[in-house]
Amino acid sequence: MGTKLVGFTRGGTSYQISWFPVGGYCKLKGEEMMRQPRDRSEPLAVPEKGSYFAASPLQRIAVSAAGPLFNVIFALLTLTLVWRVGFPIYSADNRIILASDYTLDKLAEVPPATQAGLKTGDRVVAIDGKPVRMFQDILETVSVSPNRDLDFTVDREGRSLSFRLKAVLDRDTEPGRSVSIPG
Repeated sequence: MGTKLVGFTRGGTSYQISWFPVGGYCKLKGEEMMRQPRDRSEPLAVPEKGSYFAASPLQRIAVSAAGPLFNVIFALLTLTLVWRVGFPIYSADNRIILASDYTLDKLAEVPPATQAGLKTGDRVVAIDGKPVRMFQDILETVSVSPNRDLDFTVDREGRSLSFRLKAVLDRDTEPGRSVSIPG
């Protein structure tokens, strides 16, 4: 796109890089619309041999469909390769940070996590026996267990401790807020 910076022609094909080197296109020989003569008595121009309009309709359909079809195939192959090779998923750590330790305002009541004995810095290793590797695992387990007692296994400075907590969901409708265990 844009004004040509560099380019060359080889075998009747022009190659170029423009000021805005994004995208590309193929312009086929004779692809421009054949112009209608001003005087209808003049015959239409005959397509040049080897040009786009000299090809049969099926050949023109195949040529026109080849580019978009290849784009779809390339996208599928690329996505398949990315999913096959894998990619990292980043999530917050599964360490506990109690709101009661960091809030500037007085809390109306002591949160259940504080009442149960959890401390800031504890790392959740399992909920109801299901291993927890990252914060997303905690969210997924708690969000499907509203108002249910859950057994939390935490690691506190190398010691394994168990706590029983009721999953009370914070149903704040403010955008950007997530489901949490009051802490």
